[in-house]
Order: sequence, then C-alpha cells, then structure tokens
Amino acid sequence: MLLSTLAFATALSTNSSPVKSEEEPAFHIESSVPDDEGQFEISIKNEGKANYNINLGLSVGNGIRHIPSNLELHVLRQGKKEIYKYTAIMMGISGRLDDLVISLLARSSYSLEVNLSDFRSTTDNTTPTPGSLRMTTVLHSTDYQTSNSGEANEAKFKLWQGMLESKPIEFILK
Repeated sequence: MLLSTLAFATALSTNSSPVKSEEEPAFHIESSVPDDEGQFEISIKNEGKANYNINLGLSVGNGIRHIPSNLELHVLRQGKKEIYKYTAIMMGISGRLDDLVISLLARSSYSLEVNLSDFRSTTDNTTPTPGSLRMTTVLHSTDYQTSNSGEANEAKFKLWQGMLESKPIEFILK
C-alpha cells in the first residue's frame, strides 16, 4: 500500500553568478509516490514570470538517452538518512556526450518518469529497499559539465544554478 500525495517545494539558490532577471526564480519540484514497480514522476515547475534553463545532467548517444544525473533522493528510514544518486547504467551507447539542459519558460513545467532502480546509494551502491520510507527529491542544477557545450552555447543559454528540494513524501515500498 502506498501512502501520500504530490509534494511541493521551493528553490534554494546557491548560485554564485545568477542568471540576470527582474525577479528571483519561482521554481518548485514535486514527486509522485512510486508505484508497485518503483516507477514515479518528478516535475519541475517555473511559476515565475522569467524564462530559465536548468541542467538536469547528461544526454548521451547524440540525445538517444537522457541521464538526469543531477537528481538525488534523500530517504529517511528508521531515523537514518540515505542518499541515492541517479546512476542508470548506460550500456551499448556511443556518440556525443552533452548536457541535459531543459528550458523552463515562465509558468511552464517539465516532467520525467524515473524508477527507484535507477538510483544507487552513495554508501553501498544499492537501490532503495522495501519498508516505510520518507523521501525527498533533490535537484542540483549546475553549470555546463561537458566539453561539447562550447562558449557559444554558454553565451546564448545561461543556466540557473542552485538546488531544488521537494517536501518529503511518506510511503511504504513493497
């Protein structure tokens, strides 16, 4: 049995050189409760009046596979906090490695489907195990990470840099 509803959060800016804008970003991140197979949705919303670009991670194989490696799950189980990073295995893919940049126009959102099995513990490389969990979704939007970005792209597409953290959701993972 899964318990909870969607959880909302606000942006916590850690940007040393922010994107120039008339207003502070009004971002929210939310996660649905994972289904019995571990599948769930993460949505990032821009509720402000300015347009922003956010780096979710990497795009490999000329855009064939998107790896939102800047996502983390912070899981609290029996008073112990565990951090899981998105580390989906990439086998049999070749081609370019680019940043996974999404554009969030004013009052728009971006959603992606992920699975708990794509997240690995930073301490023992395991996936979240069954039990009663309290989970927070965290996004660390960074500057460009790959050499394919180029100075021309960086000048055209400034990235918002900071951290988004959802409110925790509680559920039982079977």
